[in-house]
Amino acid sequence: MADLDLDLSMLSDCSMEEQSRSTILIDDYDRDNDADVSICQWESDATSTTTTTSSFFEATSLLDRLHSPCPSDLARRRKVKCNPPTGIKKGKGSVMSDPKHVSPKDRVKAYPNEHLTVSNKRLFCSACREEVAVKKSIIERHIMSVKHQKGKERLGMKEKREADIAQSLKHYDQEVHPVGERLPDSTRVYRLKVLTAMLKAGVPLNKVTAFRDVLEENAFSLCSPSSLSQLLPFLLQEEIKKLRATIDGKHVSLIFDGTTHVCEALVIILRFVDENFQIHQSVCRLMLLAKSLTGEEVAHQLITALSTELGIPSNLVVAVMHDRASVNDVAMRTFSILYNQTMDIGCFSHTVNHIGEHMATPVLDEFVKSWVSLFAHSPKARLAWRTQTGLTIPSYSATRWWSWFEVVDQVFKSFGDICVFLHHSEPPHTTTNKLRQILSDTTKFQHLHIELAITVDAMKVFVETGYLLEGDGAIALIAYEKLQVLHSSISVQYYPNVNAIARRLSEGKQEVEQQLVSYGNGCVKPAYEYFKLKFDHDLKSAVSAFKAARYFSPSKVVELKPTATNINQLEIFPFFPSSAIEDLKQELPKYMAAAEDVSSTVDVNQWWMSRKSELPKWSAVFSLVLLVQPSAAAAERVFSILNNSFSPQQFSALEDYIQLSIMLQYNDNLS
Repeated sequence: MADLDLDLSMLSDCSMEEQSRSTILIDDYDRDNDADVSICQWESDATSTTTTTSSFFEATSLLDRLHSPCPSDLARRRKVKCNPPTGIKKGKGSVMSDPKHVSPKDRVKAYPNEHLTVSNKRLFCSACREEVAVKKSIIERHIMSVKHQKGKERLGMKEKREADIAQSLKHYDQEVHPVGERLPDSTRVYRLKVLTAMLKAGVPLNKVTAFRDVLEENAFSLCSPSSLSQLLPFLLQEEIKKLRATIDGKHVSLIFDGTTHVCEALVIILRFVDENFQIHQSVCRLMLLAKSLTGEEVAHQLITALSTELGIPSNLVVAVMHDRASVNDVAMRTFSILYNQTMDIGCFSHTVNHIGEHMATPVLDEFVKSWVSLFAHSPKARLAWRTQTGLTIPSYSATRWWSWFEVVDQVFKSFGDICVFLHHSEPPHTTTNKLRQILSDTTKFQHLHIELAITVDAMKVFVETGYLLEGDGAIALIAYEKLQVLHSSISVQYYPNVNAIARRLSEGKQEVEQQLVSYGNGCVKPAYEYFKLKFDHDLKSAVSAFKAARYFSPSKVVELKPTATNINQLEIFPFFPSSAIEDLKQELPKYMAAAEDVSSTVDVNQWWMSRKSELPKWSAVFSLVLLVQPSAAAAERVFSILNNSFSPQQFSALEDYIQLSIMLQYNDNLS
């Protein structure tokens, strides 16, 4: 262990040398400056040019002695793509000149329904948003292309949408009579389009003045940001109407969660499946509240959003996913009074995230806390670490254990560089001294190394599983298998890094090696006990449901070979009537035959889409299983959009503005 002791005297000598160098530099500059002053006294008749030259050499002399700052990687020169030199062709191809006796206007008249216009004396296709040659053969080839046909369809939908907006504005005017109702419909529709684009991009409305010159080139005038915000209630109303029409008659599931944004923010997300078995998730409500909600208040908001605002019948709500906070459990008990066929699922990802927090690693916790603090407040330390190792310090979030693991993983892999890094870092740093003290203590050093190894060996599979369970796809079909992998990793207890490090630290002493290995096993034991408690007891019902959901995976059902009796396991889903179970049993032989030789890499959604007519009962129930998720991570992605779009300068933004912006960004797949 002697080779790991840190030489603090070396750091002190470096500091004294740097201070001495700075003193010499200043003295040299003063002597040079005095010499320049003496010369100027003797040469009082020097011209202004001579004086300027002297100042230039004086500055150059000083700059030669000063250290230049180290530029950030973000200061690198931008690469600009350039065309090849004149006379060098990029590739083969013939150049066709336009006929001189035909003008672009003539072609517009010749093809009246192809969205051709004249722009800057050139023929322009509005459907494809590109210039087109005037030559007839080229035009005919262009209008027959798939791109042009899709562009025409898009323009047709755009015109219909603008007509619908104008009609909706008339109804809105009759109810509200807003300021500006007498403006031309085209102007108001254009302003709504600008407002929608700003909200989708997450651009603050007060920035619209910076775009005014460009946006008004289309011969439409814009209003002030405050006047533009007057259109927010109408646009929000239209967005909710569109969502309501999309989910009309469809089964849905619900994801909700809360966060802090100036005040308490609650988001509600709808999950539904279209006729092509494509999964959609849409924000239907985002509320800003004065304080944290009670269980009764959460239930009130959920029922209001579903029943009052969206008009969804209780029999169409399949499941509700949320984190396992006690307030949400109370809310679901109240919610189930009206929605008694709804499945209640506590978030698996949140639970897996908490497993790592139960690791008994006191020395590692102390070390990582100081390690994170060192880089969080010192850009110089981050630069020094990257210069030495070529690695960037991972970002850290106190609310996500995954980020803590990523820090630990890097510390473990670059442990040999840490001693050198701390050896050469600046001495006057309290955090650095704490880290040195841990590494200088023989017992703490051994425990730190073992705790690092057991965390990486035991928890890596939990981190990978947690990330996978946070997805938005058909995770219900594979969730149980992933949980079984975690159970197996606990049983196998394969810790190669722990064994290797214990062997090296013990220096051949078997008793010491066994003690270190036992210490590592003791570190992970509380985490394993927490995992078994939650998934074998608290979440047992949900785990059983995901176990039964495997029957909807065509590759897995061949492996499981279920009988009619096994299909009874699907009764654990409360939204399955007994008649549906009997229909599945009757259609099971056809399903087993169709699933024969299906690859495990097949797109499950596409497979069921292609078997929709062949297996109508199973495919109908499959669309319901897709609504069930083992996590509520979708809400976290909404909160990320919220934080990215609304900076502290917009903390006074009203709820309708925030909700509409989030809906337009997150629900973009519906437009």
